[in-house]
Amino acid sequence: MRKLVSYIMAGRMQATSAVVGFALSALFLLPLTLLVGKIGLALITLLTLFSGATLALVTLRFGATQGLFVLGMSTAIMMALNFLLVRGVEAALAYSLMQWVPLMLPALVLHATVSLRLALQATIALGLISILGAHAAVPDISGFWSGMLDEYLRQAMLDPSVSSQMQEVDLQKIIATAARYMTGSLVASMLLSMAMMVLVARWWQSMLYNPGGFRQEFLDLRLGLWPAILGIGLFLGSILVDTSMVAELAVISLVLFILQGVAIVHSACTKTSNPSLWLRTFYAVLVLAYLISGDANSIFMFSVVLAGICAIGLVDNFFDLRARMQARK
Repeated sequence: MRKLVSYIMAGRMQATSAVVGFALSALFLLPLTLLVGKIGLALITLLTLFSGATLALVTLRFGATQGLFVLGMSTAIMMALNFLLVRGVEAALAYSLMQWVPLMLPALVLHATVSLRLALQATIALGLISILGAHAAVPDISGFWSGMLDEYLRQAMLDPSVSSQMQEVDLQKIIATAARYMTGSLVASMLLSMAMMVLVARWWQSMLYNPGGFRQEFLDLRLGLWPAILGIGLFLGSILVDTSMVAELAVISLVLFILQGVAIVHSACTKTSNPSLWLRTFYAVLVLAYLISGDANSIFMFSVVLAGICAIGLVDNFFDLRARMQARK
């Protein structure tokens, strides 16, 4: 890993080649998901994560000028390749706008403030603005998603193996439910991906310039009291007010607390007699829950696990669980 980070830091063209190389590898491996399912999807996610982390690393180390240069060059190369293949640039431009451009905000905040807390708070703020902007731009956004999902699922129904397992009434129910929360789900997954890219970039930066520094920084990770209060308020509001926008805002405000929950688990494991064993067990349980989440029941159980980790991170902002663990020890 150190050799990879050293290569990225060797120059702007090396960094650009890494950003584009990881992104193209992820796109070319998309058919792999049809063969090996979730394992292929996990590999594609990892490559996408490394692509963004490379851009974030350059921005963390050198600031806006170099970060924007690598962003611009990477986008231009992706658009050129897109044009050569399909005589269009829309897909490459959309990829850059969704994956790389928003990432610049938390990366620049972290570069300027050297605070993971502020960088992740900026990510939450960006997500909330995105939800409000989407609903303002498309007032009937659920209807927009319903039309897209209806067309997609009806095409899937042409496959006899699919149509035999799904009745028309089930199709309409699935479309209505998915359309209601599609915007929030997409933005939440993007925010979590962006936050992970920033964390990986910070780890890489520490690896070269401050060995061991990221470990303590991550163990101390706390999003802060106001995001926790905002998240709880929006969650309660989503129960009282039956609108998809409030529910989506609640999800956006709470999703990054999963990372704080993971940090608390790491901190708790460091206080045991065998930290590596407990950490491996924790991640093994997460991976196993992800791999078996195929039907509705297993997906629900995986969601419960993530919600529990999120709740731990949320509660920590009020009761400082790590300080309590340290005092008890």
